[in-house]
Amino acid sequence: MKRESISAILIFQIIILILIISNPNFLPLTYASDNIIVSPGESIQEAINNASEGQTICLTKGIHTIDSPIIVNKTLSLMGESVNETIVDGHKEVPIILNILANRVAIQNLTIRNSETGFYVFAGMQIKDAANVKIQNCRIENCATGIILTNSTHCEFSRNLIANNTDYGIYFTLGASYNTIFWNNIKNNSQAISIVELNCKKNVFIQNNFVQNTYRATGFGVPANIWNATYPTGGNYWSDYTYDDAKRGVYQNETASDGVGDEPCELYLGASDHYPIMGPIRWFHAYQSETTDYYTLVSSNVSDASNFHFDQDEAFINFTLTGSLETGFCRVAIPRQLLWVEDGWVVTIDGEMTEHTSTSDVNCTCICFAYNYSNTKTIKIQGTGCVPEFSSLNILLLIVATIAALVILKITRKNALLHDRSGFQKA
Repeated sequence: MKRESISAILIFQIIILILIISNPNFLPLTYASDNIIVSPGESIQEAINNASEGQTICLTKGIHTIDSPIIVNKTLSLMGESVNETIVDGHKEVPIILNILANRVAIQNLTIRNSETGFYVFAGMQIKDAANVKIQNCRIENCATGIILTNSTHCEFSRNLIANNTDYGIYFTLGASYNTIFWNNIKNNSQAISIVELNCKKNVFIQNNFVQNTYRATGFGVPANIWNATYPTGGNYWSDYTYDDAKRGVYQNETASDGVGDEPCELYLGASDHYPIMGPIRWFHAYQSETTDYYTLVSSNVSDASNFHFDQDEAFINFTLTGSLETGFCRVAIPRQLLWVEDGWVVTIDGEMTEHTSTSDVNCTCICFAYNYSNTKTIKIQGTGCVPEFSSLNILLLIVATIAALVILKITRKNALLHDRSGFQKA
């Protein structure tokens, strides 16, 4: 094989190696060979007992019926194959279905249902004396209490459905503090949130949907917690909130609506969500970089959003709104690192430009517009710049790889030329 061909192969291998090192997502994702797979009828508890610290247990689709609480007493991940089809069922006889007693546990893509009822401490899940637990994309329903947090801190709940629980959606006790609850649907519970003690503090509730709960939030600890982010990111959607949205701004005293209620949503003992969102919130996964997942949030008071698409090449997002009323509003929260503009946003409905307002903070830009519609409308929000395909680190590494490849090619050609000259002289 000629030296030039060998050099070309070497150059290609260097570039590929740089891409792999700088971007783990460059190669297709595969399941780790040491994951433990549990099928319906097999023991989840036995899998946990046999797992090593940090290992992942994968539950396959089907109904995993249990007869006693599942005890998670080591750091691991428990993941379902599909949230709606991977079900852990206590069949109304197990007091606590999932009892988490270790730090840094991750629970994802599971339906947890049918704990024993009749007493509020019976729950779909309890997190006790633990920290940094993550519960994501789960359904926790038809229990006495959805989740009990007992003396646990820095836990994170996101993109969960916590519904149809006879006592509480989430119950905080014994100093459960500094936890973050965001992007959840908390609905049809007797009490959405209960924070029973004053030392349960600094828990953050933002951008959740509180829908048709008998009570919003109760307990002496409610005022010691945080119920909204800064403007315009805002607070939560409350289905029983009845005030209007005719104003905008940090003090809600400027003309024009912004998808945020003009008055605070009053909670227990003087606590308030100061920036209640006027419509149910939908969160759409827009883009995954090396280290960050970017979500765009869409809320509307009279319609449902679907068919979300982020176009990285043309720097825009679009989605459809479907509803039955004549007028409504839409509020879109876009991460500033995902999509941005230099001279102003362009918002169109079925290709026609529409008036809108936009407000930004350090994290996101919120765009709000009112419109008349029937059936389904296509919304497009055009920016001028968006998250790059490669990060600055990747670009730098690629430049270094290219320079190295050129140097190698130059040296190879120089050596080949010297070799040719030497052979000519000998001849």
